[in-house]
Amino acid sequence: MVVQTKPLLVACYCDDLDGVCLLRFRDSLADLYKLNVGTRLLTVLNSHVGTKYHRPVWDVIQGNHAVPRYINFWPLIAEFLSDEHEKIELRKTRILDSEYERCWELAQIHLSRHQGMARIGRPDKSMIPMSQWQKWWFR
Repeated sequence: MVVQTKPLLVACYCDDLDGVCLLRFRDSLADLYKLNVGTRLLTVLNSHVGTKYHRPVWDVIQGNHAVPRYINFWPLIAEFLSDEHEKIELRKTRILDSEYERCWELAQIHLSRHQGMARIGRPDKSMIPMSQWQKWWFR
């Protein structure tokens, strides 16, 4: 879900982690795709499994329904990477409102806790947890 348009921040939800991370994109994408706060997008992702000694990455805000073996995820935004618009829209109709609501709820905690810091939204970077330098880079 789009949580801000300037800067463009998209919350990506992973049900395995019952968690959210934020991705930052060029603000111009908001105009190009006609995005507003609350616009529902489709996250395509891979969940990463750790060992019993691993903890989830620090920038994922988790809820109570997380599966403990998952520690991170690699989110991609389908609308930004594919021209299969009809298939994307069809898939989005199968996502329950409650899942989008969960995404929004956890995103608000993320915004508050991490002061708007976000992962880089590029496909080759979106799995990398945000780092402290981004706080200065993006402001």
